[in-house]
Amino acid sequence: MRALWKGSISFGLVNIPIKLYAAVEDRDIHFRQLHNRCKTPIQYKKWCAHCHETVTADEIVRGYEWRPGEFVILTDDDLAHLPLPSLHTVEITQFVRVGEVDPIYFERTYYLSPQEFGEKPYQLLHRAMQETDLAALAKIALRSKEHLAILRCYNHVLALSMLHFPDELRSTAELPNLAGIEVKAAELEMAKELINRLASPFHPEAFHNEYGEALREYIASRVSENQVVQVRPPEKNVVDLMEALQASLQAVQVKARPDGERQTEGKRQAEPAGRR
Repeated sequence: MRALWKGSISFGLVNIPIKLYAAVEDRDIHFRQLHNRCKTPIQYKKWCAHCHETVTADEIVRGYEWRPGEFVILTDDDLAHLPLPSLHTVEITQFVRVGEVDPIYFERTYYLSPQEFGEKPYQLLHRAMQETDLAALAKIALRSKEHLAILRCYNHVLALSMLHFPDELRSTAELPNLAGIEVKAAELEMAKELINRLASPFHPEAFHNEYGEALREYIASRVSENQVVQVRPPEKNVVDLMEALQASLQAVQVKARPDGERQTEGKRQAEPAGRR
């Protein structure tokens, strides 16, 4: 695995050098958009509406629109020098029970592994959190954004899950058709009985992506039946060498003639055929 970030865990006066790795792998089937006529993949270009030209990556800068049409330009150096303790550190602020954090706050999860000289304090923190059954709330700056995060034990490693800030969650008061609904006692008891009968321990290996599997099988069957569209490579503007040399030679010959000859030849070409 390739490390996405390097830094340290700040734990009291202890700093544990760590690397951060993605814990989730994208297994989705991704489709390309094709031009229906020739089946060539569509390309998207970054276009400047003012200059009327395609813009390359090295011509693009980052800007924050603080008023319509007015931008504050921010470079990578500007962001790197922000006075944030969490810029290169997983800064632990407190310890909590994992069950206290509602799953609605959870975002993406990462694995943490120790760097050189960080193995022992890493294992110490992992074991202490495991035996106390606690997780750590922390802050980390990642991808130009500061995140609230929870650091917890997962098997034999430490896992860091990004959390939404409270102001990022939408209020449930905006949802319609939830107020004034009465439930009868008999209906409630029957629903509870059904839930209890369906209750069982969670075994994640028992679940799989049935839609993805069916789609992969269908695509494989289309391939086996040779129902595949082959894309022709785009035609290049190949210039015929002899034609290019001939045109260049004629241009040179015309320039080399005296002005009088060129004017006379121009008049001849302009005259109708019947008057020659």
